[in-house]
Amino acid sequence: MANGVLRPGAVFAGYRIERVLGVGGMGTVYLAAHPRLPRQIALKLLHQNLTSDDYVRSRFELEAEHAARLEHPNVVAVEDRGRDGGQLWIAMRYVAGIDAEKLLSEGPLEPARAVYIITETAEALDYAHELGVLHRDVKPANILLERRGSNRRERVLLADFGIAKALEETTQLTSSGMMVASLPYAAPEAFDNLDPDPRMDVYALGCTLFRLLTGRQPYPGSTLPQLWYGHAQAPIPQPSAVRDGLPVGFDDVILRALAKKPNDRFRSCGELADAAVAALTPVSQLVVPPEPEPQAAPAPEEPTTVEVRTRPVATTPPPSPKERDARLAIASVTTRLSAVQTRAERLEPAFASLKSEFSAQCSADLISNERISSAEIVEAETILTSAVEALDRGDAERALELTRAVRAHLSTAERNVDAVTGRLALLRAVRANPKAKVAEVRFKVHDAQMLALNHGTADQWQAEFDAQLERIDRIAAELSGRHPDYWAYITGLDDVKSHISALVQRMKRERRLR
Repeated sequence: MANGVLRPGAVFAGYRIERVLGVGGMGTVYLAAHPRLPRQIALKLLHQNLTSDDYVRSRFELEAEHAARLEHPNVVAVEDRGRDGGQLWIAMRYVAGIDAEKLLSEGPLEPARAVYIITETAEALDYAHELGVLHRDVKPANILLERRGSNRRERVLLADFGIAKALEETTQLTSSGMMVASLPYAAPEAFDNLDPDPRMDVYALGCTLFRLLTGRQPYPGSTLPQLWYGHAQAPIPQPSAVRDGLPVGFDDVILRALAKKPNDRFRSCGELADAAVAALTPVSQLVVPPEPEPQAAPAPEEPTTVEVRTRPVATTPPPSPKERDARLAIASVTTRLSAVQTRAERLEPAFASLKSEFSAQCSADLISNERISSAEIVEAETILTSAVEALDRGDAERALELTRAVRAHLSTAERNVDAVTGRLALLRAVRANPKAKVAEVRFKVHDAQMLALNHGTADQWQAEFDAQLERIDRIAAELSGRHPDYWAYITGLDDVKSHISALVQRMKRERRLR
């Protein structure tokens, strides 16, 4: 190894190096030959300055093991991982092609291609989230596009599951625990080092969509303060204002995906992708108040003995930019209203299923959701009518203002619908595989134990860890009865997670004060 770089022909962990594929913030990736099978793999060697202590090394191996459970056509498979001396490495399936970051060097993508990439990436993320695995580093550089011949569409694969999380305690990260290269795609709550959940990946996927559509990151800057201000404080950007010709429906998609509050975002990456697909609908196919068409002047009559003079008919001037914006905004919210109405139709049967399949108790706090969502939709329809009337009067400014109010009411309606349908989906998923939820929470406790061990405070916190592990066992045992209470099971385990998250924050604060 010369200057820390393996030369072609060198053998590392049994893999024969062929060439360097790339160098990034976390390590160097090599194309290498598998020692026993006739195929190539991508061998990533993590920078040793990122993995200098036993805690980080052990955490990386746990995260890699967690990620290795993922088997999905849109996920780059982890084939092996380990350490050679002090060098951590991970072997992944080799993808012959290009990553989306390199693709952007040629400029922003065509909207249809961008949406296809996002849709395929969303499939990978939602699959991982169902298994309790977060990515935490979604960005164009981690989205690989595999070439599959001229007559086949490129295959989209997401790489590096869990590696960013595994390294979050290293000295090379920001004080909030994030790789600097990931900051342009980081959710506001990530800067506060809050407990991660899938909505962080939803936010990052929204940032990635914005980048693919416009060629720019959502918020300018390269330093931690600049990017914190953008994600946490600055207005959410509109892609149609950055790139001419983009369907304005993408503005609504980004507005929800990049919401400052996690509860205001899409419930899943798949919902974000569905909204992006809907935004591709040409404006001409949407319900838009028609622009008045100029009337043609009548054809002159054949000359007679009486001279006839015709008066020219005035043509209607083209709409102003603000009027055009108002028409497009009305078209966008009209489409969104229709989608929300369709989703709201699923609320009543979902609520009934919650009570029939599980218990009335698991839906007691949602009893007003149907009434609220219905009221919000009616209010949105009323305001939309007023917006159309304002535009007809020539008040484009007022029409735009009213469409913003329509969006706010639709967002509230969506949250109320999602709360019911989302809980039903969660309960069904846990009923199908209850052990996955227990494994996820146990992993969090063990992760905190490793952190305490690394801090040299394991004895101080061991009683807390033991109490929470015993609590997990009690909750799991209660599920084995004739009438299992899945909602109590979920809320109990979530409470354990919250307790451990608070405990980890205390451990970190005390370490800083020492």
